[in-house]
Amino acid sequence: MVITFNKISILYLYLRIFIDQTFRRMCYLGIAFIATTGIAYVLATIFQCTPISAFWNKTIRDKHCINSGAFWISYSVLNIVTDLFVFALPIRQIISLHLPRVDKLALLGVFLLGAL
Repeated sequence: MVITFNKISILYLYLRIFIDQTFRRMCYLGIAFIATTGIAYVLATIFQCTPISAFWNKTIRDKHCINSGAFWISYSVLNIVTDLFVFALPIRQIISLHLPRVDKLALLGVFLLGAL
């Protein structure tokens, strides 16, 4: 959930900075998508085994668990895709600013430092 909240907070920051309506719609769609997938993965993590206690109690015989490897790979891929979305979103807005090229590049550099 921490990753989800961090991405949502960055998108809310974008909403405070930029005023373009298309950009704002993209931010709201991103917030909705990231929040939905974050909740879905938390619930899937909690309920990955039936019964729930079978996840930490390996002595339970009659249990059913999801494929953890595939689950975490899908979570990782989705996080990478949403990271790229969040970091690439303001690029078009920054390029369209009426600033000298050097200032635009410096501003892009500041925004892309978050990718580290």
